[in-house]
Amino acid sequence: MNKIFNIFIIFTQIGITLISMIVLYMIFTISDFHGGFDGIIGIAIFQPIMAIVFSLITVFTCGLIGLPIRINKKLNEWWRAKFYVSIILIFIGLLFCVISFLPNLVQQVEYQIDGIMEIVTIPNIFIAISGWFLIAFGILHSFPPYKLQLKITNWLNRKFKSKNNNITSDFTRT
Repeated sequence: MNKIFNIFIIFTQIGITLISMIVLYMIFTISDFHGGFDGIIGIAIFQPIMAIVFSLITVFTCGLIGLPIRINKKLNEWWRAKFYVSIILIFIGLLFCVISFLPNLVQQVEYQIDGIMEIVTIPNIFIAISGWFLIAFGILHSFPPYKLQLKITNWLNRKFKSKNNNITSDFTRT
């Protein structure tokens, strides 16, 4: 039953991380919207595809970086006992994403389309990407508190054993 619960946690972590990263990507995309038909098509079709691709890459990368947390038993127990570390990482990541929009930190990028030079103000890329990865790592490695997980697995084990006992007793009666 413990393995089933751990698999459920992993899939929940991956799902919540993917959804959060896609939403965050789309927030950054909408903040860069300049209007026009091309912009609408980009936001409606191409940017969601890019959001999914970048989110999958981010989850894979953060999963590899955080693999020692999942494999090393001592580190895993420490991380689960100090579950608030992942919450702090998420908070710092969100703070970085907000700070990247501050007027004194934004960057100006020049590009040319059809011979017309445009200067666009964008969020600070280094701070935004740092926030992006901190949020993804924090969400992907958020575990329920260790004591709560033990209570849940014990409850599931008792529940599962009582169902097995009922099934076994039904077979012995016939």
